[in-house]
Order: sequence, then structure tokens, then C-alpha cells
Amino acid sequence: MNQEIDLLDVKIDYAFKRIFGENEDIFINFTNSILNQPHNKKIKSVQFLNTEVNQESAFDKESRFDVLAQLNDGSFVNMEMQMSYTSEYEKRCLYYWTKLYE
Repeated sequence: MNQEIDLLDVKIDYAFKRIFGENEDIFINFTNSILNQPHNKKIKSVQFLNTEVNQESAFDKESRFDVLAQLNDGSFVNMEMQMSYTSEYEKRCLYYWTKLYE
């Protein structure tokens, strides 16, 4: 019997946070394994953020964060899954970085 199973796409924010948000240790171990960084640059803890950052005015664009990770050296990294290439990526990263420190 060949039965088709519908699975959640982990690239969708809801599915990602349902799978990894309830299992921080799995996310940390999985991500550290993929990134293969030296010990001081490995992820120590994560915070799954509200993906919609409030707009301060009607002219502000909507922004989304996924995961704020703290590394063993104490630094923080905003982690975001990209679904497609954009030439504005560097500008968007800088914009998100400023929102983290407001």
C-alpha cells in the first residue's frame, strides 16, 4: 500500500517554530552541526522572535526576524531563512540589525 503523507514545510514560519521552537536543543545541535564553527562561535542559546516587527509609521516596511542566537563568545546573531535571492540583502541585514538594537 502506497500512502501519501502530507508534511509541513519547515520553510514556512509556523512549521519552523512548531518544530524547532518547542525543541531548542534540537535546533541548537542541528544548526551547530551544519555551520561547523569553532567552539567559541557555536550557538549557546536561542530566542525565537516574533517574526513581525512593528512598523513605527505608515512609511516603514514590514520586517521579519526568525531567530536571535547567542554564541559561546557572548555575541549575538540574527538568523533568518532566505527563500529567494534579493539584491537588497545587505541593506536588509543592516536594517534588521538596527531593529535589534532599538
